[in-house]
Amino acid sequence: MRRRDFITGAAGALTLATLMLATLMLPTPTASLAQTGNSSLSGMVIYQGNEPATARLYLAREGKYKQTTCRFRGGRNVGYSFQNLLPGRYELVIIAPGARPRRMWGVQVGSFDQKQLNITLL
Repeated sequence: MRRRDFITGAAGALTLATLMLATLMLPTPTASLAQTGNSSLSGMVIYQGNEPATARLYLAREGKYKQTTCRFRGGRNVGYSFQNLLPGRYELVIIAPGARPRRMWGVQVGSFDQKQLNITLL
């Protein structure tokens, strides 16, 4: 009885194609999920006396900027939110009337992270 070679013959080609397809369906390492953009950063911006701030926020990573403002609903501050972020380190700049602009380097957002960051302005 001759030993059948795994890769030769029509049956072997089918087996190789099945093996390659199975390899593609293996769990993907976390590093390759970095392009999904399923993370978020949100929070409140207040002045030192706990008064809600009407602030403009800029979030930067690798030369690309996103911008948002603190939102108010029914006279109540509901804060800011950046959605669909890629994991990584960001720079956050906050500008509000009556306060010094604030810059925060190294704001870390992980994969599928729903990060909360509350900011007090001086």
